Parts: sequence; structure tokens; C-alpha cells
Amino acid sequence: MPFEIFSLTRDDLLDWVHLHYLAFDPLLPSLYTSPPSEESFARLARDRLKALEFPSASIFKAMDTDTNKIIGVAYWKIYTSERTMEEVESEFVLPDPQPETRVEVRNGKWAGIWASRCEVMGGNPHVLLESLAVLPEYQRQGVGTTLVQWGVDQANK
Repeated sequence: MPFEIFSLTRDDLLDWVHLHYLAFDPLLPSLYTSPPSEESFARLARDRLKALEFPSASIFKAMDTDTNKIIGVAYWKIYTSERTMEEVESEFVLPDPQPETRVEVRNGKWAGIWASRCEVMGGNPHVLLESLAVLPEYQRQGVGTTLVQWGVDQANK
């Protein structure tokens, strides 16, 4: 299956949230009371627009060139200079939850992630893989590896 890597665009946001949901489907029953509605997916896509516009963000999609389908997405953040802890903490803002979200589970999950990021990376320069998702039927075919390699190359510069 041939694929190529491209920058994610605004037009890809809804596909990204659907792909992310499908890639993590086995883990999501703990996070959601039921699958998100199409309205919730649309809201999630609008929330992801902030990620696309984030100054340190680099978001890439893997496209199956036979079907023109997005099969994977990697969301990287690259911090090339030191930041204050206030700047770091200002990024820790969750969007409003969807009606199907188990808010206490989501908040607990992110509190742990953010605490670890503060402790390990703090305001130091670093490259962060914020999110990596590959559709299940395309996993173990080099898509994730290719998307990760970009960030590894950035970190080694």
C-alpha cells in the first residue's frame, strides 16, 4: 500500500478526529459514555483548529495514494527555546467536553500527563509527539514509523 506524507490542512480536521477515534477505539469506552455523535465530532474538529494554528505545531497526515484517504496523523510540538513555567502551563487548557465525555476520567488523564510534562520537560527546549494515530487496518505497515521519523529528525538537528 503506497502512502505519502503531507501537512494537515483545515479541510482535514473532521477526518483527523474520526481517525483518532477509530485508532483508539478499544480504549475509549472508559472516556466516553457512548460513541460521540456527528455533532460532537464536528465540535472536536473545530477544537482541533487551535492545534493547527498553534505556533510550535507541525501536524502531518499520511495519505493512501491509491484511495486518497488519510490513514495516519502525527501532531508534533517543537519548542526551540526555553519557556517560563507560566508559558508552559498556559497551554494546559482542555476544550469544553462533548456530551458523551466522562469528564472526571478525561480530567484525571490529562492532569497526569500535564504533571509529567512539567516535571520532565518543563520549559526546556524539546520536541514533543502530542498525538500519533493510524487507522487500525493500516497499522504495522510503516505509517506510524514514517510519521515518527519526522520528529526524530527534528530532534536530532
